[in-house]
Amino acid sequence: MDHLQAKETICKHCNEVFPSKGRYQAHYRRVHQNEIRMRHSEQEQIFIHRSNNQKFDCICGKGYPTSQSLYRHQKSCQQWKDDQVNHEDDSDSEISIQGNFILNIYSNL
Repeated sequence: MDHLQAKETICKHCNEVFPSKGRYQAHYRRVHQNEIRMRHSEQEQIFIHRSNNQKFDCICGKGYPTSQSLYRHQKSCQQWKDDQVNHEDDSDSEISIQGNFILNIYSNL
């Protein structure tokens, strides 16, 4: 392909060409995004890193290829909900190891 059309986007990581910015963003989230930030409770944010199996793992052990899939799962995951309740009263920063990834939990003071 010699010339890009005006709306085409090139991935900076793998040089793949996408017909739209939206397709590129979906590709990036699925293939190249290695860390996501999530709200764990009213005061805490956590960073979840992609595990060795190339998925974002919930604390219940299920893995998802994109952050959106993990978010959707956690709305109904009882183990995630229970963990949120347990951390609501904590105000200190901590590191929690779950399976083969690390959750960095930060409190907004």
